Amino acid sequence: MPINNVQFYGLASLLVVLILLVVVTYLVWYYYWKRRGRDGFHILHTLPEKLQVVNENPKIQLNTVEFTLPQSTQQRPNSYSEGLDEFNYHLDSATRHTKGQKERKNSQQSLSEPTSKKLDTRVQTSYGFLKPELYSDHDSDFDCDEDLPFGNIGRIWFNLEYDAESEKLIVTVERIRNLPGRQQRGSSLSLGSGSSCDPFIRLYLLPDEKRYLQSKMKRKTRNPTFNETFMFTMSYNLLVERTLRITVFDVDRFMRQTIIGHVLYPLQDIDITSSTKEWKDVEKSSQLSGNEGRLQIGLTHFPQFGRVAVNIIRGQKVGNEDHISPDSYVKVTYSVLNKVHKVKKTATQKASSEPFYNQTVEFKIESTGMEMACLNFEVYHGSGGVVKHDKLLGSFLIGGSMCARGRELEYWTDMMQKPKTVVKEWHDLKV
Repeated sequence: MPINNVQFYGLASLLVVLILLVVVTYLVWYYYWKRRGRDGFHILHTLPEKLQVVNENPKIQLNTVEFTLPQSTQQRPNSYSEGLDEFNYHLDSATRHTKGQKERKNSQQSLSEPTSKKLDTRVQTSYGFLKPELYSDHDSDFDCDEDLPFGNIGRIWFNLEYDAESEKLIVTVERIRNLPGRQQRGSSLSLGSGSSCDPFIRLYLLPDEKRYLQSKMKRKTRNPTFNETFMFTMSYNLLVERTLRITVFDVDRFMRQTIIGHVLYPLQDIDITSSTKEWKDVEKSSQLSGNEGRLQIGLTHFPQFGRVAVNIIRGQKVGNEDHISPDSYVKVTYSVLNKVHKVKKTATQKASSEPFYNQTVEFKIESTGMEMACLNFEVYHGSGGVVKHDKLLGSFLIGGSMCARGRELEYWTDMMQKPKTVVKEWHDLKV
Protein backbone atom coordinates (compact mmCIF):
# COMPACT_ATOMS: atom_id res chain seq x y z
CA MET A 1 0.00 0.00 0.00
CA PRO A 2 1.54 3.27 -0.98
CA ILE A 3 2.56 5.89 1.68
CA ASN A 4 1.24 9.36 1.27
CA ASN A 5 2.93 12.56 2.28
CA VAL A 6 1.19 12.83 5.62
CA GLN A 7 2.36 9.42 6.72
CA PHE A 8 5.90 10.14 5.54
CA TYR A 9 6.20 13.33 7.55
CA GLY A 10 4.78 11.58 10.61
CA LEU A 11 7.36 8.78 10.47
CA ALA A 12 10.21 11.28 9.97
CA SER A 13 9.09 13.30 12.97
CA LEU A 14 8.93 10.21 15.15
CA LEU A 15 12.40 9.20 14.10
CA VAL A 16 13.84 12.64 14.97
CA VAL A 17 12.19 12.55 18.39
CA LEU A 18 13.66 9.10 19.09
CA ILE A 19 17.13 10.29 18.11
CA LEU A 20 16.89 13.35 20.36
CA LEU A 21 15.67 11.18 23.24
CA VAL A 22 18.64 8.86 22.83
CA VAL A 23 21.09 11.83 22.79
CA VAL A 24 19.58 13.45 25.91
CA THR A 25 19.61 10.05 27.71
CA TYR A 26 23.30 9.61 26.84
CA LEU A 27 24.25 13.08 28.07
CA VAL A 28 22.45 12.59 31.36
CA TRP A 29 24.07 9.23 31.87
CA TYR A 30 27.54 10.62 31.02
CA TYR A 31 27.13 13.54 33.43
CA TYR A 32 26.18 11.33 36.39
CA TRP A 33 28.87 8.81 35.57
CA LYS A 34 31.57 11.47 35.64
CA ARG A 35 30.27 12.92 38.92
CA ARG A 36 30.22 9.53 40.63
CA GLY A 37 33.80 8.79 39.59
CA ARG A 38 35.14 12.18 40.94
CA ASP A 39 33.31 11.90 44.24
CA GLY A 40 34.54 8.35 44.73
CA PHE A 41 38.22 9.46 44.36
CA HIS A 42 37.91 12.05 47.16
CA ILE A 43 36.12 9.65 49.46
CA LEU A 44 39.01 7.20 49.30
CA HIS A 45 41.43 9.83 50.71
CA THR A 46 39.13 11.26 53.38
CA LEU A 47 37.91 8.09 55.00
CA PRO A 48 39.83 7.48 58.24
CA GLU A 49 39.58 3.72 57.88
CA LYS A 50 41.73 3.89 54.76
CA LEU A 51 44.75 5.45 56.58
CA GLN A 52 47.69 3.29 57.58
CA VAL A 53 49.83 3.95 60.70
CA VAL A 54 53.59 3.53 60.22
CA ASN A 55 55.72 2.85 63.36
CA GLU A 56 59.09 3.76 61.80
CA ASN A 57 61.40 6.65 62.89
CA PRO A 58 61.00 9.79 60.71
CA LYS A 59 63.82 10.71 58.30
CA ILE A 60 64.83 14.39 58.55
CA GLN A 61 67.05 16.23 56.07
CA LEU A 62 69.66 18.19 57.99
CA ASN A 63 69.96 20.97 55.47
CA THR A 64 66.29 21.94 56.09
CA VAL A 65 66.55 22.28 59.89
CA GLU A 66 67.33 25.74 61.43
CA PHE A 67 70.27 25.79 63.85
CA THR A 68 69.73 27.57 67.18
CA LEU A 69 71.92 27.91 70.26
CA PRO A 70 70.79 26.10 73.39
CA GLN A 71 69.04 28.32 75.90
CA SER A 72 70.47 26.62 78.98
CA THR A 73 74.12 26.49 79.97
CA GLN A 74 75.55 23.00 79.71
CA GLN A 75 78.34 21.68 81.83
CA ARG A 76 81.68 21.94 80.09
CA PRO A 77 83.95 18.91 80.15
CA ASN A 78 86.81 18.93 82.62
CA SER A 79 89.43 19.19 79.87
CA TYR A 80 87.91 22.42 78.63
CA SER A 81 87.81 24.00 82.10
CA GLU A 82 91.42 23.05 82.75
CA GLY A 83 92.52 24.63 79.46
CA LEU A 84 90.58 27.83 80.21
CA ASP A 85 92.12 28.11 83.67
CA GLU A 86 95.58 27.75 82.19
CA PHE A 87 94.89 30.46 79.62
CA ASN A 88 93.62 32.88 82.30
CA TYR A 89 96.71 32.19 84.38
CA HIS A 90 99.08 33.13 81.53
CA LEU A 91 96.98 36.22 80.73
CA ASP A 92 97.12 37.44 84.33
CA SER A 93 100.86 36.86 84.40
CA ALA A 94 101.41 38.91 81.22
CA THR A 95 99.23 41.74 82.58
CA ARG A 96 101.10 41.80 85.87
CA HIS A 97 104.45 41.82 83.99
CA THR A 98 103.42 44.79 81.78
CA LYS A 99 102.05 46.71 84.74
CA GLY A 100 105.26 46.12 86.64
CA GLN A 101 107.35 47.47 83.77
CA LYS A 102 105.24 50.66 83.60
CA GLU A 103 105.55 51.17 87.35
CA ARG A 104 109.33 50.70 87.25
CA LYS A 105 109.58 53.13 84.29
CA ASN A 106 107.53 55.76 86.11
CA SER A 107 109.60 55.33 89.24
CA GLN A 108 112.82 55.77 87.25
CA GLN A 109 111.48 58.97 85.65
CA SER A 110 110.45 60.31 89.01
CA LEU A 111 113.98 59.67 90.34
CA SER A 112 115.74 61.24 87.35
CA GLU A 113 113.43 64.31 87.09
CA PRO A 114 112.58 66.83 89.77
CA THR A 115 109.09 66.38 91.11
CA SER A 116 106.65 69.11 90.25
CA LYS A 117 102.98 69.52 90.84
CA LYS A 118 100.95 70.82 87.92
CA LEU A 119 99.13 73.93 89.04
CA ASP A 120 95.54 74.46 88.04
CA THR A 121 95.54 77.85 86.27
CA ARG A 122 91.88 77.81 85.40
CA VAL A 123 89.79 80.81 86.41
CA GLN A 124 86.18 80.30 87.38
CA THR A 125 83.68 82.67 85.79
CA SER A 126 79.92 82.83 85.47
CA TYR A 127 80.27 80.87 82.21
CA GLY A 128 82.50 78.14 83.65
CA PHE A 129 86.27 77.65 83.85
CA LEU A 130 88.64 79.53 81.52
CA LYS A 131 92.33 78.95 80.86
CA PRO A 132 94.15 82.30 80.67
CA GLU A 133 97.05 80.83 78.65
CA LEU A 134 94.68 80.20 75.72
CA TYR A 135 93.89 83.91 75.48
CA SER A 136 97.37 85.31 76.04
CA ASP A 137 98.89 87.23 73.11
CA HIS A 138 102.49 86.21 72.64
CA ASP A 139 104.73 85.45 69.69
CA SER A 140 106.64 82.20 70.01
CA ASP A 141 109.20 83.28 67.44
CA PHE A 142 110.28 86.37 69.37
CA ASP A 143 114.04 86.15 69.70
CA CYS A 144 115.61 89.60 69.56
CA ASP A 145 119.39 89.53 69.35
CA GLU A 146 119.55 92.58 71.60
CA ASP A 147 117.31 94.95 73.49
CA LEU A 148 115.47 97.33 71.20
CA PRO A 149 115.13 101.02 72.10
CA PHE A 150 111.93 102.48 73.43
CA GLY A 151 109.57 103.55 70.65
CA ASN A 152 111.06 101.09 68.15
CA ILE A 153 108.50 99.90 65.59
CA GLY A 154 110.52 97.04 64.10
CA ARG A 155 113.96 95.86 63.04
CA ILE A 156 114.72 94.06 59.77
CA TRP A 157 117.60 91.63 59.20
CA PHE A 158 118.54 91.09 55.53
CA ASN A 159 121.46 90.03 53.30
CA LEU A 160 122.68 91.70 50.09
CA GLU A 161 124.70 90.08 47.32
CA TYR A 162 125.44 91.13 43.73
CA ASP A 163 126.21 88.57 41.03
CA ALA A 164 128.32 90.42 38.45
CA GLU A 165 128.11 87.65 35.83
CA SER A 166 124.30 87.57 35.68
CA GLU A 167 123.94 91.23 36.79
CA LYS A 168 121.50 90.36 39.55
CA LEU A 169 121.02 91.91 42.97
CA ILE A 170 120.06 89.16 45.44
CA VAL A 171 118.24 90.31 48.58
CA THR A 172 117.40 87.79 51.32
CA VAL A 173 115.07 89.06 54.03
CA GLU A 174 115.49 86.88 57.10
CA ARG A 175 113.20 88.23 59.79
CA ILE A 176 111.54 91.24 61.40
CA ARG A 177 111.15 91.77 65.14
CA ASN A 178 109.04 94.03 67.37
CA LEU A 179 106.43 95.21 64.86
CA PRO A 180 103.66 97.27 66.51
CA GLY A 181 100.24 95.76 66.94
CA ARG A 182 97.14 97.39 65.53
CA GLN A 183 96.17 98.86 68.90
CA GLN A 184 99.57 100.54 69.27
CA ARG A 185 99.71 102.62 66.12
CA GLY A 186 99.51 106.31 66.75
CA SER A 187 100.47 105.87 70.44
CA SER A 188 103.63 105.19 72.41
CA LEU A 189 105.00 101.97 70.92
CA SER A 190 106.60 99.73 73.49
CA LEU A 191 108.08 96.27 73.29
CA GLY A 192 105.30 94.53 75.17
CA SER A 193 102.40 94.52 72.72
CA GLY A 194 98.82 93.63 73.51
CA SER A 195 97.79 93.03 69.89
CA SER A 196 99.09 91.37 66.76
CA CYS A 197 99.31 91.95 63.00
CA ASP A 198 99.49 90.07 59.68
CA PRO A 199 102.60 91.54 58.00
CA PHE A 200 104.17 91.24 54.57
CA ILE A 201 106.91 93.26 52.81
CA ARG A 202 107.56 94.88 49.43
CA LEU A 203 110.98 95.65 47.97
CA TYR A 204 111.62 98.61 45.63
CA LEU A 205 114.67 100.00 43.84
CA LEU A 206 114.04 103.74 44.04
CA PRO A 207 113.28 105.96 42.26
CA ASP A 208 111.27 103.27 40.42
CA GLU A 209 108.10 102.80 42.49
CA LYS A 210 105.94 101.04 39.92
CA ARG A 211 107.83 97.74 40.04
CA TYR A 212 108.33 95.83 43.25
CA LEU A 213 108.73 92.32 44.68
CA GLN A 214 106.44 91.08 47.42
CA SER A 215 106.74 88.43 50.14
CA LYS A 216 104.16 86.05 51.55
CA MET A 217 101.93 87.24 54.36
CA LYS A 218 102.60 85.95 57.89
CA ARG A 219 99.58 85.38 60.09
CA LYS A 220 99.10 86.82 63.57
CA THR A 221 102.65 87.69 64.53
CA ARG A 222 104.63 90.80 65.37
CA ASN A 223 107.90 88.92 64.84
CA PRO A 224 107.69 87.28 61.40
CA THR A 225 110.41 85.08 59.96
CA PHE A 226 110.48 85.26 56.14
CA ASN A 227 113.74 83.70 54.88
CA GLU A 228 112.71 84.70 51.34
CA THR A 229 115.06 85.65 48.51
CA PHE A 230 114.34 88.37 45.94
CA MET A 231 116.32 89.11 42.76
CA PHE A 232 116.54 92.32 40.72
CA THR A 233 118.24 92.25 37.32
CA MET A 234 120.25 95.44 36.76
CA SER A 235 123.73 96.46 35.64
CA TYR A 236 126.17 97.61 38.29
CA ASN A 237 126.43 101.13 36.81
CA LEU A 238 122.68 101.64 37.26
CA LEU A 239 122.47 99.77 40.54
CA VAL A 240 124.81 102.16 42.41
CA GLU A 241 122.37 104.98 41.61
CA ARG A 242 119.44 103.20 43.23
CA THR A 243 118.19 102.91 46.81
CA LEU A 244 116.71 99.72 48.20
CA ARG A 245 113.49 100.29 50.11
CA ILE A 246 111.78 97.58 52.16
CA THR A 247 108.23 98.56 53.11
CA VAL A 248 106.34 96.67 55.81
CA PHE A 249 102.56 96.29 55.46
CA ASP A 250 99.84 94.97 57.74
CA VAL A 251 96.62 93.38 56.45
CA ASP A 252 93.45 93.44 58.56
CA ARG A 253 90.55 90.99 58.44
CA PHE A 254 88.89 93.07 55.69
CA MET A 255 92.06 92.69 53.54
CA ARG A 256 92.87 96.39 53.91
CA GLN A 257 96.59 97.14 53.70
CA THR A 258 98.19 99.56 56.15
CA ILE A 259 101.81 100.69 55.92
CA ILE A 260 103.70 100.24 59.19
CA GLY A 261 106.95 101.77 57.92
CA HIS A 262 110.03 101.01 55.86
CA VAL A 263 113.82 101.10 55.69
CA LEU A 264 116.10 102.68 53.07
CA TYR A 265 119.49 101.30 52.05
CA PRO A 266 121.55 103.21 49.41
CA LEU A 267 123.30 100.81 47.04
CA GLN A 268 126.16 103.13 46.06
CA ASP A 269 128.58 101.41 48.44
CA ILE A 270 127.49 97.81 47.88
CA ASP A 271 130.33 95.25 47.97
CA ILE A 272 130.20 93.08 44.85
CA THR A 273 132.89 90.70 46.09
CA SER A 274 131.01 89.19 49.04
CA SER A 275 127.64 88.95 50.74
CA THR A 276 126.67 91.76 53.09
CA LYS A 277 124.61 91.19 56.22
CA GLU A 278 122.66 94.20 57.44
CA TRP A 279 119.97 95.16 59.92
CA LYS A 280 118.01 98.40 60.05
CA ASP A 281 115.25 99.81 62.21
CA VAL A 282 111.89 100.45 60.60
CA GLU A 283 111.05 104.14 60.32
CA LYS A 284 107.61 105.72 60.28
CA SER A 285 106.42 107.69 57.26
CA SER A 286 106.69 111.01 59.07
CA GLN A 287 110.39 110.35 59.73
CA LEU A 288 111.04 109.88 56.01
CA SER A 289 108.76 112.33 54.26
CA GLY A 290 108.76 115.21 56.74
CA ASN A 291 105.70 117.44 56.82
CA GLU A 292 102.42 116.57 55.17
CA GLY A 293 101.84 117.64 51.59
CA ARG A 294 99.68 120.55 50.58
CA LEU A 295 97.82 121.89 47.55
CA GLN A 296 97.39 125.45 46.28
CA ILE A 297 94.06 126.38 44.71
CA GLY A 298 92.32 129.55 43.53
CA LEU A 299 88.54 130.16 43.69
CA THR A 300 86.55 132.75 41.73
CA HIS A 301 82.83 133.40 42.27
CA PHE A 302 80.64 134.71 39.41
CA PRO A 303 77.26 135.42 41.08
CA GLN A 304 75.61 136.81 37.94
CA PHE A 305 76.24 133.51 36.13
CA GLY A 306 75.78 131.25 39.17
CA ARG A 307 79.22 129.68 38.71
CA VAL A 308 82.38 129.04 40.72
CA ALA A 309 85.73 128.61 38.91
CA VAL A 310 88.29 126.38 40.64
CA ASN A 311 91.93 126.72 39.63
CA ILE A 312 94.15 123.81 40.81
CA ILE A 313 97.59 125.42 40.72
CA ARG A 314 100.32 123.26 42.25
CA GLY A 315 101.24 120.82 45.01
CA GLN A 316 104.09 120.53 47.49
CA LYS A 317 105.50 117.39 49.12
CA VAL A 318 102.77 115.33 47.46
CA GLY A 319 103.18 111.61 48.14
CA ASN A 320 103.61 109.13 50.96
CA GLU A 321 106.05 106.49 52.13
CA ASP A 322 104.94 104.13 49.37
CA HIS A 323 104.91 106.76 46.60
CA ILE A 324 107.59 109.36 47.23
CA SER A 325 107.45 110.67 43.63
CA PRO A 326 103.91 109.80 42.55
CA ASP A 327 102.06 110.14 39.26
CA SER A 328 99.43 112.39 40.79
CA TYR A 329 96.18 114.00 39.74
CA VAL A 330 93.49 115.96 41.61
CA LYS A 331 89.82 114.96 41.70
CA VAL A 332 87.28 117.65 42.68
CA THR A 333 83.79 116.55 43.78
CA TYR A 334 80.93 119.07 44.03
CA SER A 335 78.09 117.97 46.33
CA VAL A 336 75.10 119.48 48.10
CA LEU A 337 74.15 118.00 51.49
CA ASN A 338 76.09 114.78 50.78
CA LYS A 339 74.50 114.38 47.35
CA VAL A 340 77.11 114.36 44.56
CA HIS A 341 76.31 116.65 41.63
CA LYS A 342 79.53 116.79 39.59
CA VAL A 343 83.02 115.24 39.56
CA LYS A 344 86.00 116.60 37.61
CA LYS A 345 89.72 115.86 37.66
CA THR A 346 92.99 117.24 36.34
CA ALA A 347 95.59 115.69 34.08
CA THR A 348 98.22 113.41 35.66
CA GLN A 349 101.63 114.84 36.55
CA LYS A 350 104.30 112.15 36.20
CA ALA A 351 106.87 111.21 38.89
CA SER A 352 106.85 114.44 40.87
CA SER A 353 106.38 115.36 44.51
CA GLU A 354 106.05 119.02 43.44
CA PRO A 355 103.43 118.73 40.67
CA PHE A 356 102.35 121.80 38.69
CA TYR A 357 98.76 121.33 37.50
CA ASN A 358 97.53 124.86 36.61
CA GLN A 359 94.16 123.61 35.45
CA THR A 360 90.75 125.29 35.91
CA VAL A 361 87.36 123.60 36.25
CA GLU A 362 83.93 125.23 36.71
CA PHE A 363 80.84 124.24 38.68
CA LYS A 364 77.34 125.69 38.40
CA ILE A 365 76.43 126.85 41.93
CA GLU A 366 73.56 129.31 42.44
CA SER A 367 73.98 132.07 45.01
CA THR A 368 71.08 130.67 47.06
CA GLY A 369 72.87 127.35 47.43
CA MET A 370 76.31 128.59 48.41
CA GLU A 371 75.83 127.75 52.12
CA MET A 372 74.99 124.13 51.29
CA ALA A 373 77.66 123.67 48.58
CA CYS A 374 80.74 121.56 49.27
CA LEU A 375 83.95 120.96 47.27
CA ASN A 376 86.05 117.93 48.16
CA PHE A 377 89.64 117.89 46.83
CA GLU A 378 91.40 114.51 46.61
CA VAL A 379 94.94 113.87 45.35
CA TYR A 380 95.54 110.38 43.91
CA HIS A 381 98.51 108.40 42.68
CA GLY A 382 97.52 107.00 39.30
CA SER A 383 98.21 103.28 38.81
CA GLY A 384 98.04 103.59 35.03
CA GLY A 385 95.25 101.02 34.85
CA VAL A 386 91.91 100.65 36.59
CA VAL A 387 90.82 103.79 38.46
CA LYS A 388 89.73 101.86 41.57
CA HIS A 389 93.36 100.77 42.06
CA ASP A 390 94.57 104.37 42.38
CA LYS A 391 95.94 105.27 45.81
CA LEU A 392 94.65 108.26 47.79
CA LEU A 393 97.52 110.51 48.90
CA GLY A 394 95.51 113.15 50.74
CA SER A 395 92.38 115.30 50.69
CA PHE A 396 90.66 118.35 52.16
CA LEU A 397 87.17 119.86 52.04
CA ILE A 398 85.93 123.44 51.67
CA GLY A 399 82.42 124.86 51.38
CA GLY A 400 79.55 126.62 53.11
CA SER A 401 78.50 126.50 56.74
CA MET A 402 76.50 123.31 56.19
CA CYS A 403 79.61 121.21 55.48
CA ALA A 404 82.84 123.05 56.41
CA ARG A 405 84.33 124.54 59.56
CA GLY A 406 87.29 126.64 60.62
CA ARG A 407 89.84 127.74 58.05
CA GLU A 408 88.04 126.04 55.13
CA LEU A 409 84.79 127.88 55.92
CA GLU A 410 86.64 131.20 56.21
CA TYR A 411 88.24 130.67 52.81
CA TRP A 412 84.82 129.97 51.24
CA THR A 413 83.33 133.09 52.86
CA ASP A 414 86.26 135.21 51.65
CA MET A 415 85.63 134.02 48.10
CA MET A 416 81.93 135.00 48.29
CA GLN A 417 82.83 138.46 49.57
CA LYS A 418 85.21 139.06 46.62
CA PRO A 419 83.23 138.26 43.47
CA LYS A 420 85.08 138.04 40.13
CA THR A 421 88.38 137.91 42.03
CA VAL A 422 90.74 134.95 42.23
CA VAL A 423 91.31 134.05 45.89
CA LYS A 424 94.39 131.81 46.26
CA GLU A 425 95.34 129.76 49.31
CA TRP A 426 97.36 126.69 50.35
CA HIS A 427 95.56 123.76 52.00
CA ASP A 428 97.13 120.83 53.87
CA LEU A 429 96.43 117.34 52.56
CA LYS A 430 94.94 115.10 55.23
CA VAL A 431 95.30 111.33 55.02
